[in-house]
Amino acid sequence: MKLNKGETILFIGDSITDCNRGRQEDIYAWAPLHHGTSYVSDVEAELLIAYTDLGIKILNRGTADNTIRDLKERWQKDVMDWQPDWVFVFIGINDVWKQFQYPNVADRWIQPEEYERTYRELIEQTKSAVRKMVLVTPYYLELNRAEPMRIRMEEYADIVRRLAREYDLEIVDLQPAWDALLERMYSQQIAYDRVHPNHVGHVYIAKQIMKLLESE
Repeated sequence: MKLNKGETILFIGDSITDCNRGRQEDIYAWAPLHHGTSYVSDVEAELLIAYTDLGIKILNRGTADNTIRDLKERWQKDVMDWQPDWVFVFIGINDVWKQFQYPNVADRWIQPEEYERTYRELIEQTKSAVRKMVLVTPYYLELNRAEPMRIRMEEYADIVRRLAREYDLEIVDLQPAWDALLERMYSQQIAYDRVHPNHVGHVYIAKQIMKLLESE
């Protein structure tokens, strides 16, 4: 187990992290019921059951509909001010999805250059202030690698992989994990829109995070 006793893990991202989390900014922010119904709660449950003695504290700072641009605007308040030991950053799906959802407003898109530049800024602001920063790749639950959104999503996932290598950060690479699962299951069993997971999908994400935390 990579976690030390009493450490805080903060998860930040979009709707996949949010999942109706509470919005209190006081002591209730630490309460399990505050963490919504996402993979964050599943990770917390795993840690409470298997590593009770560690007393790990969890914070969910996901906000639905966010892009990397939104994370930058709230980074100080929602990450740095909490002084976490670990930060998991899971962002990028909306940066891609909005390009397909709103094809006629290209001037509002988060292009790969902005995505990488902003992500780099957040890493450089945070890396030395936490014990571990973990990047989570965006994904699309589609095995057809020629599908346009899958192609575009891989561009952004590749940026995350490259940044993790460059800054020597931990990474949870979800796309290959999903691809392995999709060899045995249909995407509709996991996410109706190939993006937002049901409980099965959230448990699967939590398992990938636990693999990292429990690795040597």
